[in-house]
Amino acid sequence: MIRSTVITDASFCPYTRAGGWAAWINVNWPEGRHERILRGGQFCGLPKTSGEAEKWACYNGIWIAAHMGARDILVQTDLLSLVNNRPPDYQEAAARWPSEVKVRWRHVKGHTAGKDRRTE
Repeated sequence: MIRSTVITDASFCPYTRAGGWAAWINVNWPEGRHERILRGGQFCGLPKTSGEAEKWACYNGIWIAAHMGARDILVQTDLLSLVNNRPPDYQEAAARWPSEVKVRWRHVKGHTAGKDRRTE
């Protein structure tokens, strides 16, 4: 099974509602090979909140990993509400991923003075 770790973050301006996203994706291939990918960009739409921007960043990262062949995806995000509860649009987003994709979630404390590999 191809496994992947997806670490995401988003930026958001509350005045213009413009936002951008980034995803760092590590794909672990069964034969032991690793592939690291960095993707990001501007959102096509205007998120209503910073939380929505973070959620969209997660969905984009999952989509990329899933379409690279990953079926076991660990998402690391600083959006605690997404880690604890799936929003109503989660099923709609998940319908765009291959059906056999399993997504796990881990909270990464963001916006801290700590400089470990996960919060950097």
